[in-house]
Formats: sequence, C-alpha cells, structure tokens
Amino acid sequence: MFLAGPPAPAQTKRDDSWLRKIGRILGMDRTPLGLKGSEEEISSGNLWTAGAGSAGPEPRLLAAGDFRYPIIRPKRKEIFAMEGDMLVQIDLSGGSVLKIAAIPGVLRLVGFDPSGARFLALIASGPEQFDAVLFSPRGEKLATAAEKVQSQSDAAAVVLSNVRTYGRVSVYAENNKIKVGQTGAPTNVDECEPSRCGQPSYLPEEQLVIYVKTGERKPSSR
Repeated sequence: MFLAGPPAPAQTKRDDSWLRKIGRILGMDRTPLGLKGSEEEISSGNLWTAGAGSAGPEPRLLAAGDFRYPIIRPKRKEIFAMEGDMLVQIDLSGGSVLKIAAIPGVLRLVGFDPSGARFLALIASGPEQFDAVLFSPRGEKLATAAEKVQSQSDAAAVVLSNVRTYGRVSVYAENNKIKVGQTGAPTNVDECEPSRCGQPSYLPEEQLVIYVKTGERKPSSR
C-alpha cells in the first residue's frame, strides 16, 4: 500500500502510523476505506438503495431527508448516517429513522470494524484538519486514533476518498452515476440525472448499494 521513497517529513510519518493503526482496528481488507479520489461530491440528500447486479433490485428511495455518508454495520445490516449533527440509524427494510446521538463537527463517517462494535468518524478540528475518532453504535466516543491530521496529506486522502473498496468490489460515483466495480467493466446501478448522487456504501451479503441522492424521489433508469 505504501511505496518506498525518500525519507518522509514528520507529519507524513505520523499520518502513516495512524492510518496503519486504523487499518488494524477496522480490518483494512474488509472495511470500506477509500482507494482514490472521486470527481463526484454532494453534501447531503435522500437515501437510496439499488442492487449491484443487473438482476438485482431496481433503485428505490429508502428514506427522504438530509442524510450524508451512510455506513453499514456488519452482520446486523443496520445503516447509520449523519443528518445534520445527529447520528441516525435507518431501517433497511422500511426506511424508518431513529435518532441516536448528537455528534458535532462530523466531516464524514468512514466505516465500522468487522465486529460492528465501533465505527470511525472524521471530526473537524481546525482549518484543513480533522481528528480520527472511534465511536460506539450508540454514539459514545471510545478513542481518538489521530489528532489534527492535515486534510491534504497522502494518508488522509485514503479516508477522505469517495471510492470505497470491499475486498475485490469497489463502489463509487462517476459522471453522476453510481457504479460497482469488480474484475472487468463496472456496472451502473443508477443513472442519477437529473439529480446528483454520491457517497455510496455496499452491503456484500445482499449485493446492495446504499447511497445519497439529491432531490429526486422517483426511480431513474440504469
């Protein structure tokens, strides 16, 4: 993951250390950590779901609101997201929304550890800086993995990415489409025009993508 090169400045070394620590905690090969940047960026919107395969469920509105950065709790198939400064839980079957706890300053939710006992959130700590903080599903702060990380650092780009990988499967937004990439050509799961969409997460057991979509409340074609 990290290439050999000239000696890195102190901040880069610290970034490398906290990223490796988070990788061990969350399970780098099973947790949705980013691979690269994405050209698509939206702030918030409704939550939608769509099947990852051509024979999977069509795109549908799960919950209307002002949600951002949904993540999925492993094994329990629970969706968590931010709505303003409130951590909320969304029922996958019916779309009901349960308020969990207020967490001010959240830039984004990154993902749960493999057990589902804790998740990583990035909390704004200053101009172009964030803290990497672990929380329980009840919104309780458990530990700070890193403080005052520079947003422009190479290590920060991994957790700030909008491309997420789950083993060999990646989900991302490109050209205003939600895509699932495996070996070979990626599959479009939602052509989002005239709306905008992004921030996808993936539920491997159901081959289901959960993502944010602005405005529109009716399915669009693939």
